[in-house]
Formats: sequence, C-alpha cells, structure tokens
Amino acid sequence: MIELFKEEELEKSGLSREVLLQKFREQLLRDFEMCNVHSYLQPFSELTYPLIHANLSQAIEKIISAGSSFYQQLLYRIDISEKQLAEGLHENMGVKENEVVASLIIKRILQKVILKVIYSK
Repeated sequence: MIELFKEEELEKSGLSREVLLQKFREQLLRDFEMCNVHSYLQPFSELTYPLIHANLSQAIEKIISAGSSFYQQLLYRIDISEKQLAEGLHENMGVKENEVVASLIIKRILQKVILKVIYSK
C-alpha cells in the first residue's frame, strides 16, 4: 500500500504502518458488514496493495452480479459519489469497472482512517 501514502506523512499523523493497516482492515470489514456483503470478501492473508486490490476487485464483481442495490449501498456507505465513480471510470477507460471501484474504495478507506486518527486527537 506504499503507493497510496508516504512514510513521512504517516509519521506526521502519528500512525505506524502496522496500525494503519490494522485500522484499514477493520474499516473495510465494517463497511462491507454494514452493507451485508462481507461474505464476498476473501480472508486477507496479507495486507499488501496488490492482494487487497485483487480481493476487492473480485468482491465488487460478485456484488455487481448480485444486484445493483447492494452495489449502490456499498458505494454510499464507503462514501464514493456518482461523480467520483464517473470520473474514475472516465480516467481509466479500458479498465474494468470492478478494478476502478476497488482502487476508489482503497483510497477512500485510507482517507477515512487517517482523518479519524487526526481528528481523534
């Protein structure tokens, strides 16, 4: 997940990589559980960007197949707007929707975690 943040930025916020990854996992699972789609996620063997992205891509593909209400509910819960989704899809033409959404989810959950840590002080 190093692609998404810089070590010095983490240190400024008072987060270690391990704490960030643990809080990321907790937030991701919480959001998926709140939408009753946690069963689509595979258990995490490692918390690395490629593995998380692949796991989320597969889960999103299954959720889209299961029905749009689950998909819309998940995007709303995680706080990804229709505009962000449209921009992400437009910027990544040729990339499957589930892969773009997985990237957006990772980015947004990291933002949520970091903001919670910063503003809880």
